[in-house]
Amino acid sequence: MRVLIVSDVHGGMHGGVPEETRHLLNGLIARGHEVALCSDAPLASVDHVAHYRMTLPTTAALGDEVGRALAAHRPDLVHIMAMSSRGLMQLRAQLRIRPWLMTCHSLPPHERKLPFLHGNDTVHYAVRAARFLPHALAWRGIFLSGLVPRVVVHSPRMAQLVAGC
Repeated sequence: MRVLIVSDVHGGMHGGVPEETRHLLNGLIARGHEVALCSDAPLASVDHVAHYRMTLPTTAALGDEVGRALAAHRPDLVHIMAMSSRGLMQLRAQLRIRPWLMTCHSLPPHERKLPFLHGNDTVHYAVRAARFLPHALAWRGIFLSGLVPRVVVHSPRMAQLVAGC
């Protein structure tokens, strides 16, 4: 199977999404799949993976950049490993015509903290919820619209949050 992994997380970041992407790529290769990565940079310790460059932070060119990767690799499946809600909306035309799925690592506001308020939980959570409300509403709209055909999560808590959207 030909698989294209797409990620808008900086490949130079230690741990987190790049590490999970590395494990996914190596696992797919070990099982005989032909894989490619569309991201800002190739990942270290991953061999036999075509790389298609994506500008980060993402720009209006995102659709064209991912479109070039899709045209060149001709995947049977696209796995959005990480993408902002805005980026996902930019890619909906390209994704609509092929099988795809998305990994949801976190949802706003849960992955954010406001260091200057971190000493007072009540105030911190209230301000954080207000600050990231537009992002939370965007994700809720995406999930309610049925845009994402399949979602992969890494914990029961994240499954609960996604199901709640």
